[in-house]
Amino acid sequence: MKFCDFLFERRKALGLTQQNIADKLGITNKAVSKWEAGETFPETAQLIPLSEILGCTVDEMLKGMEQPKPSGVEPQRQESEAISSKKVRYAVWAEIDSVIMMVITATYLCVGFIFNIWHPTWVLFPIGGIACGIVGVIKTAKGDIKDKDETTDDED
Repeated sequence: MKFCDFLFERRKALGLTQQNIADKLGITNKAVSKWEAGETFPETAQLIPLSEILGCTVDEMLKGMEQPKPSGVEPQRQESEAISSKKVRYAVWAEIDSVIMMVITATYLCVGFIFNIWHPTWVLFPIGGIACGIVGVIKTAKGDIKDKDETTDDED
């Protein structure tokens, strides 16, 4: 389909007159009539406003046909929202796990010192727990923790 035919059909489908389009673009209705007749073509500066009036892209106007809308636009948005939600849940659980690990480790140390059931080599466990907890809290706060789905997507 040619530009002139596309313009005519689109204008009619929207219930617009040549005068309506001309008024919105600040031109005469005779100019719009010439575009539809295929005698002239709009100036480049008028293509974007014209496409906005017609509710299409400049590309669609110039090609004279509507491009199929990607059917995955809304699902992609939902998917990105789901991924964001997963990241938030993962970050919250990572934070909770880190805090739990630090509390258990602190309890272990306190009980060991208070009841004197302590062995020097057992210090490795609490140090490891505290280190993991601190690293988890810092990484979560910085946003360095990635979702499992995100890391597998990067490898593809």
